[in-house]
Amino acid sequence: MSATHQHKTSHSAAEAVVAKGHSGCNGKSHEKPFKGYTLEEMRYRKVVTQLKIEVARERLMMAVSPKVKGEAQTISSYVRGFDTAMRYADIAMLAYSIMRKVGNFFSFFAGRKRK
Repeated sequence: MSATHQHKTSHSAAEAVVAKGHSGCNGKSHEKPFKGYTLEEMRYRKVVTQLKIEVARERLMMAVSPKVKGEAQTISSYVRGFDTAMRYADIAMLAYSIMRKVGNFFSFFAGRKRK
């Protein structure tokens, strides 16, 4: 077989598969033919597609625009600062709680000696 003939044969075989309505399946499944989407499915697909486009647009703007990139860094620095402040507050509350328990422990024994 020549390369041209082989290419034509594989192309016509692919056309035959598509013409039968199979898209890569082995022909053993007995699925119903695709009859379209319901209105709800179309709306869902539209929303998902719009969200994907919006996310891609925002990523592109972040990559291209230094102003948007700077604003994003500013927002992330605020979040990081708040997170750090909350960690310090958590550590301070834990230290206060431990010191109270230690103080109560020692005051219990200090009270016993006086009696």
